[in-house]
Amino acid sequence: METREPSLLRNKRVGKIRQDNIVKVLSDWGYNVRSVIIEENEADIWVHKGKKTVALIEVLNWNKKGYLNTSRANKIIENLSVITNNRYLVCSFPENVEKYRKKFEKNEIKIICLGFQTLPKDIYEREVDPEKAKEKGIRTQSPEVLEELKVKLSPLRNIKVKKGLSLKIGLGQET
Repeated sequence: METREPSLLRNKRVGKIRQDNIVKVLSDWGYNVRSVIIEENEADIWVHKGKKTVALIEVLNWNKKGYLNTSRANKIIENLSVITNNRYLVCSFPENVEKYRKKFEKNEIKIICLGFQTLPKDIYEREVDPEKAKEKGIRTQSPEVLEELKVKLSPLRNIKVKKGLSLKIGLGQET
């Protein structure tokens, strides 16, 4: 296996592949979707029906050893608090978010754990021993990954817009 590319670039590419896959699935289901550039201070994915925002999603594409710290957990809650419901955190493994699960639930953030990390093909080929990939829950981009993602994301297939769903504007104002 070759040397890794610089960490920041690598991490952005790894995060972007999951984000792009989720956008593709939701778009295929008929939603209008806006994906935010990684590291922006807002939710990663905005899901719309027509002009109405119906859900927000934060995305973590981490390996089994990755875990949230308090600052990142609070930022996820803040980013998703722009709407009053239909807030999701999509992560690779339960271990990634376990320490903050109750905090997310208290803030009405639904957690969807996929059970695998997806890597771009070149990173997978460079860094992953194929013999250990399955036990580590690491996959490369493929049509099969997209199909499994559709199954795991099924709670988002028919997002119910509750009466009163709204964007929060400014300090506690709603429209």
